[in-house]
Amino acid sequence: MNTEITLPGGTDPVSVDTVSTVISFYQVFVGRQPDLPGLQFWSSQLESGLSINEFADAFSDANEFQAQFGDRTSTEIVFALFRNVLGREPDFAGLTFWTDQVDSGNLTLADLGRFFATSPEAQDRFEPFIDELIDDIESSDPSMSLFDVDTGSSAAAPLSAADGGGTSGGDVFSAAGGFDSLDGGAGTDTLLIT
Repeated sequence: MNTEITLPGGTDPVSVDTVSTVISFYQVFVGRQPDLPGLQFWSSQLESGLSINEFADAFSDANEFQAQFGDRTSTEIVFALFRNVLGREPDFAGLTFWTDQVDSGNLTLADLGRFFATSPEAQDRFEPFIDELIDDIESSDPSMSLFDVDTGSSAAAPLSAADGGGTSGGDVFSAAGGFDSLDGGAGTDTLLIT
């Protein structure tokens, strides 16, 4: 794989490591892939000297992060990060450690998200998806939107009532892990991840 990539619509190449960092932070802090303008903006900011700590602060202050986590307890946030980022339930010691670090003021939510985003476990989990996304960027028609390509993730078309999903309630969705994102519509829905 190349060490630099030119993003669609961009003129200057950016480091693949920078792009990977941006994608990881989006996944950790807001639970989704970046849109192309966000990927371009944050990649440029990091390449221009924005520190990883400043980057984490910006994400934890963002409206999208606050909407998802602003009213949650530190225990709920840590639990969500273990599930969403690492794909597993926290053990008691891990849950207690990270929650205590936030509650005592030793870590901010930005620090917590940065630790999760840059952890070897998260990087190992994200690597195949990030590599596939970067490969898709490199091989795509530059006129395409970044997320019109099949990345095996949230780029897929939303489910509709015609294909058995997204109805008025009681839907059951299955996914094979990764960065899947579904909207079940109104009502109570179930997501099964295998």
